[in-house]
Amino acid sequence: DIIFDQSRFVTSGGRGPLTLISDTGRITQINAMDALRLTARAAQGIDLTHAQNNVDMILGLTSASGDIGFTTIGLLNLNGDVTAGGTVRLHSGGSIVQSLGSISAARLETSAMWATTLQSAGNNVARLGTMESRGSGDIRYTGVGSFDLDGDINAQNQSVEFVSGDANAVI
Repeated sequence: DIIFDQSRFVTSGGRGPLTLISDTGRITQINAMDALRLTARAAQGIDLTHAQNNVDMILGLTSASGDIGFTTIGLLNLNGDVTAGGTVRLHSGGSIVQSLGSISAARLETSAMWATTLQSAGNNVARLGTMESRGSGDIRYTGVGSFDLDGDINAQNQSVEFVSGDANAVI
């Protein structure tokens, strides 16, 4: 297991990339992290949900089995694949935006202050749980196949859009 208990990784040029790997266990944290880019891979789950995390970009989060939880104080920019054997929980003090990559998981839950835009045609999530925009912002999800909605969807009087790439899908 990796337990992240440092408050900040600093490279010679200032804030830099952070890579965490646990080939046989979990990745968890005690203190907040501050990094430009984050890549994390664990065999049994990733729990990086400290309320004061400050990470500019996710390059990849992978857990062979178990859940993935990630929280950041500002914009959550997904710029790589997020893959979990269980549930993926994403929390942002700003918006959640998917620039590149896809999300593959049994279940997805999101909570953002503003918009959530997860529109990769490669997203493959069996169940969408609670998805919320706490301030003002749309919620948009696109997936490769059918998916179930099994949580509350709250977009504060904004637009909600769910799209399946499967013409025969039941949402």
